[in-house]
Amino acid sequence: DEARALVEKWFAEIPASPLPPRQLPAEPPHRTAQRRVVEADVPVPAVYLAFPTAARTHPDFYPADLLTDVLANGQSSRLYQRLLKERKVFSQIDAYLTATLDPGLLVIEGKPANGVSPDDALAAVWEELELLKREKIDLRELLKIQRRLESSTVFSELNVLNKCQSLTFYESLGDAQLVNTEIGIYLAATPEDLQRAANDIFQPEQSATLIYLPR
Repeated sequence: DEARALVEKWFAEIPASPLPPRQLPAEPPHRTAQRRVVEADVPVPAVYLAFPTAARTHPDFYPADLLTDVLANGQSSRLYQRLLKERKVFSQIDAYLTATLDPGLLVIEGKPANGVSPDDALAAVWEELELLKREKIDLRELLKIQRRLESSTVFSELNVLNKCQSLTFYESLGDAQLVNTEIGIYLAATPEDLQRAANDIFQPEQSATLIYLPR
């Protein structure tokens, strides 16, 4: 009650502004793989592989987000362990979602190791993606990722500013209660959910590939 009174005291006299409706045209589905090679002033080659994903409020967002953790969150992740540490195909690699309100992208980016061509590096990534499509992730691997996510979420909310930012973000999504319930959605995901998401997302005809080469 005290907090509400203070909000009223300091902000009640500020008139609300009407929000214009968001009417952004949807990008049509990809039917053909896209590829571009760019020569630029970069020190080393780099590769980017992107796939369209669901909007932030769509149920398919959550298994897609977990897939990026399987691929590249931490030194025990698949791309780090297999392509960087064991096979030494990459010197640096990462995977992430753009996670915007609208449909976004799942992006895998990396710098091939010395002596490894961009095409060979990309082929190694595709091997890992096909494995995710073909075989369900082990439950133990999934639980490790989910527990790490739960821990980071809980500790981040100990900071008042982080909690405030989370509340405003979820309110912009349309449901401030997600600050309390979203972690449960992540924890409810199953190996079957991730395999289904991998098969939906990692389709060659939906991919966009960008290769940067030094001039």
